[in-house]
Parts: sequence; C-alpha cells; structure tokens
Amino acid sequence: MQIVKVQFKHTHTGEFKGTQYSYFAEDDNLAIDDQVEVETKFGKSMAKVTQINVPADEVVTFIDYMKTIPKAPVEPIINKKDVPF
Repeated sequence: MQIVKVQFKHTHTGEFKGTQYSYFAEDDNLAIDDQVEVETKFGKSMAKVTQINVPADEVVTFIDYMKTIPKAPVEPIINKKDVPF
C-alpha cells in the first residue's frame, strides 16, 4: 500500500485543482494523473492523483485519520463489440 496525494474535481468547472489531500492507495500501480473515486466526509468524489509514493514522514501528524482508496475492480469485456480494435 502506498500513500498518494489527490486533488478533487471542481463541481462547476470540472477542473482538478485546489488543495492536495493524502490517501492510502491499495493499488500500487496508480500513476500521476490517474482519476480515482475517493471517500470524503461528504460522500464519494472524483479526484486526480497528483503525487505518488509520498513519504510517511510528510503525513505523520494526520496519518491516523487518512482514508484509503480501494483498488478498482477490472471490468471484463462482455462481448466483441466492446473491443476497441
């Protein structure tokens, strides 16, 4: 499990901007600019990964309160028309 930072999607502009928030990530393959669904105190929200492999010493003061981004399930291709080639 790694620590990542994310920025939330602005509800009016659709842009990812503002404060970066730290989360644990179950998916060790997350990369910068990946979009993820994260849990907040207001419910689920879309966010963009802005930093990966954040050192634990950067979050030590609030690590006990951090939430986890679950590993997203891989959706299977149902039939051949879903294949892009």
